[in-house]
Amino acid sequence: MGVDAHLQSIFIMPLKCEKWVRIPFGPQTRDMRVKVVHSKAQKLFKKQIGQANHFLITILVGLTEVSKGTVQKPGTMNVMWNPQDPRASSLRSMRYALNSSLAWAVDNLDGYIQMCRRKPCIIPKDIMSKIDEADRSVYEKFCVLSERYKDNGDLILYGALVSLAIQWRNVTTHSNADNELDKESQKILLDNSDWYKNNFKHLDVDIALKRFRRHSNPSLKEVASMIKAISRFVEEIDVCLINDVDLGNYALDVIDLNYTSNEVSGKQDQRNLLPTMKPERQLSKIKMILENNGFIVTQDGGLEIDEDIVKKVVKYHER
Repeated sequence: MGVDAHLQSIFIMPLKCEKWVRIPFGPQTRDMRVKVVHSKAQKLFKKQIGQANHFLITILVGLTEVSKGTVQKPGTMNVMWNPQDPRASSLRSMRYALNSSLAWAVDNLDGYIQMCRRKPCIIPKDIMSKIDEADRSVYEKFCVLSERYKDNGDLILYGALVSLAIQWRNVTTHSNADNELDKESQKILLDNSDWYKNNFKHLDVDIALKRFRRHSNPSLKEVASMIKAISRFVEEIDVCLINDVDLGNYALDVIDLNYTSNEVSGKQDQRNLLPTMKPERQLSKIKMILENNGFIVTQDGGLEIDEDIVKKVVKYHER
């Protein structure tokens, strides 16, 4: 891509987006393309919940062995454990594990939305007030995002199952809870029963809805499906949010937050050291920060960052 030396820039491109955002880096800067793969919030969410179903199944496998009455407490475990009825104890423990796993997944959905509100923020300004008004209600915050991006891909299908997950979590977690699933989500689930059966290992949404209405505990298949739906919803909503964000400011926020975090941890000279580095080292440092926060950098030839952009990064927190 040929450009005049005085217009050379760093380009940032969002996933599934044709628009390029330029951050000027001075006359001697070579082209560098940066694609955003995921937000910092999505990376943390995946770290927390990425293997949730594996952990749940591992627990249930262990409890199945306990139910046989042949498992002994390890001598290194200094706790009291002597179930009078191993089978009944195992079944109650299974219900606890299933309900706890569902609650954990919903809480991490809430955590993802909260992280999206913090610097580097990816929540569009026009819906930020609605997210704020939702306060502590994860369901209302979820509805704001779901409504905004419901026409994107399979988001509306995942969203219906996420809606069920939130309501079912409230029923199993809070005493005397009488949560109901909204009619739109019920219709989406029933009208697309074959899609859910094909994409969630033969999940029967009709049976799931009947169990929910009876306030029964969800089965392993139902919990695993709802956890998967939450994960897919976050993946898709993250792409939508990234596509809407001002990526120039987002990149600078990411860089500034890196230095702010270092200052909090006692590394107060990190920001001031940047202007003293050689141009190649400056670019390498900023590139590393971006790559550690969801950016993928593709460079063509030697790269350099000029004095002006270094000052902008160093002093960005004063804006």
